[in-house]
Amino acid sequence: MKFRVKIAAILAMAIGIPVLIGSTTPASAAGKAEYCRLLMSSMGYSVGPKVTDACNYAGTMTCYSKLRLLGVNANDASFACQI
Repeated sequence: MKFRVKIAAILAMAIGIPVLIGSTTPASAAGKAEYCRLLMSSMGYSVGPKVTDACNYAGTMTCYSKLRLLGVNANDASFACQI
């Protein structure tokens, strides 16, 4: 019985916490692009027209590929593009 209560509590927290604090990434395409640009800037990359263009494809492999071609670290590109 105690095991079931613990499992129920863990599931409630796993479901409830994201609902309470909101999503960690924006859902709209424009929101994802802005989030990508902000992440790139916070990681020390210059955000010019080429990075902006890549970030316009945030959430896709196109974003990742474009950033990699610009010399962005693979982990940074994956994180910024949200893939």
